[in-house]
Amino acid sequence: SVWFQWQADADALLIGIECFGVCGDADGDGDAGGTSAELAALGGVDEADFGGTEAVAVALDFDGDVASALPSFDAAVRVPWDAVLGVPAGDAEGAGAAPLD
Repeated sequence: SVWFQWQADADALLIGIECFGVCGDADGDGDAGGTSAELAALGGVDEADFGGTEAVAVALDFDGDVASALPSFDAAVRVPWDAVLGVPAGDAEGAGAAPLD
């Protein structure tokens, strides 16, 4: 689920992401910083706090124009997202939101 709350006095849009389990828990075992035996057997690693290659992103389309660009299998197609929120891989400190041009 994605939750939105507008705070008019602060002119701020708050966005919350409800994860199923623990956000950043790659193997879904409830421990975001430990690799389960099942994941290890597949060659995977569950890094702590969105470490390594773990990442999350939510792209928002406020004006409904993304449907005109998707679906597409052309890597050159520029999808007109209005904002992207997320945590980049290996850099939980770099979490943020950015409006797109």
